[in-house]
Amino acid sequence: MSQENVRLVGQLYQAWNRRDATVGEDLVAPDIEVEILHGTDADGTHRGREDAFRAIMRFWGAFTDYRSEIEEAFPTGNHVFITAHHYARGRQSGVAVEMTNWQVFTVREGRVVRYGIYAARQQALEAAGLRE
Repeated sequence: MSQENVRLVGQLYQAWNRRDATVGEDLVAPDIEVEILHGTDADGTHRGREDAFRAIMRFWGAFTDYRSEIEEAFPTGNHVFITAHHYARGRQSGVAVEMTNWQVFTVREGRVVRYGIYAARQQALEAAGLRE
């Protein structure tokens, strides 16, 4: 089951990079909880697909041509821990930017029920119930 969860997260990332929001309806629970601890104005806990999407786009809306790659992914119980590398271009400045963050997806019954975005690897490991 845990490798299936890793594949599910990969499908979400593929859909994100294609800007395909319809995939989320099949892979993300309607009452998803998203925790963002990344030092941005989107930080906080957001509940439900619409609130979560608004919070994520509050950040990504400042960029164009954004895409994300999973550099590392491994399952732990019903969690999937990933290291994500993001590429984008500032909407106003046109400046190319790159960043890395760490994320934890919690999967139940084939859907993501919780998604955490963290600025520090250790925060994400702890959220997944792990240590370095």
